[in-house]
Amino acid sequence: MTATQNESWRAVSGFRNSYEVSDLGRVRSLTRMVETVRGPRKVRGRVLRSRINDSGYALVTLCGPSGDQTSYVHRIVAEAFHGSSEGREVCHGPGPRNDNRASNLRWGTHGENIGDSLRDTMDWHGRTRVLSDAELVVIFGAASRGGTYRSIADQFHIDFGTVGRILRRERSWKQRPILRVLETLSGRAGNPWLA
Repeated sequence: MTATQNESWRAVSGFRNSYEVSDLGRVRSLTRMVETVRGPRKVRGRVLRSRINDSGYALVTLCGPSGDQTSYVHRIVAEAFHGSSEGREVCHGPGPRNDNRASNLRWGTHGENIGDSLRDTMDWHGRTRVLSDAELVVIFGAASRGGTYRSIADQFHIDFGTVGRILRRERSWKQRPILRVLETLSGRAGNPWLA
């Protein structure tokens, strides 16, 4: 992402003179003097490179007087642009979990956050992936024939945890009408849906 003239920067909570975060979800260090074993040293400011964890969230490591601290970028942005959390969670708008623009984030309850995370299924690249009813039938069929979560996930380019939630009919997946039909049919011998 390149800098824009309209990008707004604010201090990172707890790192006021060391780091800033932008409304576009970028974090930068500020030029500053740091104490080293050899004496004070000038550190040039730069935009930090974030890394994506296994769950698809962007992380940055911030260095402070008490040591390094790895932080979620969405939390840093929300605190800077939406105020304190008061025990609430950061909720993302539609799209990938690493879209950390201030306009895509809000504070919400745990239930709202779970609802948001279940709204979309993401593929391996963080793009929205909505599974059709036909694909759900194939997933159940593959599982009934002994397919592993990993092999099914590879076939549909989704996270293997999503496969598990579908097969266990957890969270929003239990609301899909086709899963209720499959559940009813699963007890019948010679089920054509699962063949």
